[in-house]
Amino acid sequence: MKKIILLILSLSVYTLSADLGIDATLGTINPKGQYTDFNLDFDGHLWYLWDQMVLLGCGGGVQQFGTAKQYPIVLSGLIRLPIGGQMLPLISGDWGYTLGSLNEFLYKAGGGLDLKLGDNSSLIALLGYQNNVRSGAFLYSRAGILLEF
Repeated sequence: MKKIILLILSLSVYTLSADLGIDATLGTINPKGQYTDFNLDFDGHLWYLWDQMVLLGCGGGVQQFGTAKQYPIVLSGLIRLPIGGQMLPLISGDWGYTLGSLNEFLYKAGGGLDLKLGDNSSLIALLGYQNNVRSGAFLYSRAGILLEF
């Protein structure tokens, strides 16, 4: 598994001089229609900054449902919409595979806000939909930090 993660990370690094970014977000994920339990959802990404508005990359994370843990590994895209100044709306999408108690394909679609803290850092908040092929639909909410290099 470590070899797969290292391969994905090495493929996402275009060149050493490329503009890169990383993010980390923490939040909750719940099966659609069941909002009584709050399950852990942590994600992190390594981004290639196509330009200031489009980020492409790969990532992974941990999702915990009771005692069961899932480890999603995804290819991702994040687009900041050019509406606003310091606070920009954004859309995000992920496609990948989850390892753990159930191994299955998944995709995510979401949106949120990017609050610029300076030229190279942002606070991000995301709401979205995740569909696991076998276990169904989930809704997530996360907040975190994005750093650009």
